[in-house]
Amino acid sequence: MTPIFTAAQHGCESCLKELLSAAKERNQESVVNIGAEDWATPLMIAAQQGFVNCVKILLDYGADPDLKTSDNATALHLAVQGDNKACLEILLEKMNLEPLIKAFHPSTYEDIDMICPVHLAVEWGSYGSLQALLAAGFSPDSLYTCSDLALSRMITYLPKLETAISYAAFKSDKTSISILLAAGASCSPPVPESSHPLLRAMIHPEPDVFHTFIESGTNVNYQRHNEASNEVFLYSLLTSSNYLKLLLYYGCDPNLCFQNESEILFFIRCAGYFLRRENIPITDFFKLMLRFLLVSKKVQFAFLELNNLFTGDAGDILEELNKPSSLKHICSVRLRQLLYSIHGVKLPHVIKHLCLPPIMEQYMACEDLKFSPG
Repeated sequence: MTPIFTAAQHGCESCLKELLSAAKERNQESVVNIGAEDWATPLMIAAQQGFVNCVKILLDYGADPDLKTSDNATALHLAVQGDNKACLEILLEKMNLEPLIKAFHPSTYEDIDMICPVHLAVEWGSYGSLQALLAAGFSPDSLYTCSDLALSRMITYLPKLETAISYAAFKSDKTSISILLAAGASCSPPVPESSHPLLRAMIHPEPDVFHTFIESGTNVNYQRHNEASNEVFLYSLLTSSNYLKLLLYYGCDPNLCFQNESEILFFIRCAGYFLRRENIPITDFFKLMLRFLLVSKKVQFAFLELNNLFTGDAGDILEELNKPSSLKHICSVRLRQLLYSIHGVKLPHVIKHLCLPPIMEQYMACEDLKFSPG
């Protein structure tokens, strides 16, 4: 470390000015960017410590705000880590931000081997810095490689990138979520390469973040490509029966898991995990599913496989699968699908205002499934 680095590290403005002036007189201006073994510069350490005047002095003497440490962190990252908003705002004006903003934007994302500053702000609870980054042009849907989703190996097509709000949901950081939502963040994947934020919300037993995303219009029937499984439904089978029931109440459609034979395997795998963990009678699970599924050969195959795996006694239910769904049931399922395609997760509210016959409203609304996980 140089004397200039030490002066910046301790916020000694007078020493810093004197040292930089002496270096300039000797035509050694480049010393302003020489720092520690990890390539951290005096500007970086001053920004991390929150020494605003030192940051200004260093920039006046030619410090380069775009330099990186050995692990690809900039002065901006260190200011965010320390939540030193005043230092950060100075750096945001001086840095070449366009490449960074573009690299983490969902529509232009590229892996530049650097942590996304927006995610870093969420990681450290740096709320002032988070707001400053968003105001400077960073997308509220900025992407970064996520930590491994628990049990994601069960749904192998889940992507490895996630938005900042998804990461905030993982940390159950309600303040960051509020800031990101106010800036226009999506509660659904902004691009197919991004994981679904709702999956992160469902790893917590407390439903607060889940309900926030529901209120913000998250898509519980999101599909990455034509005829893909409903990953939100599948993932609920890997969390708890309470989230499963809530999702069904809000319009989550398990029929999307039965569009082709390869996708059925995901349902069988996740349903098997669910039945082992929840330790509920297989007949109860089948009855719940059949409230929302239309009878088909694919459904029949999946139920037979599960019944064989768990040596269940669901003969009566399996026998019913040899018959087509009733007209009443078909109408209910199709109407729920249509209404969801128009109104999304506002489906329960819409059903109540359709002026349906009471027996039909009760059949469609599924009010018995609405309760908070605990």
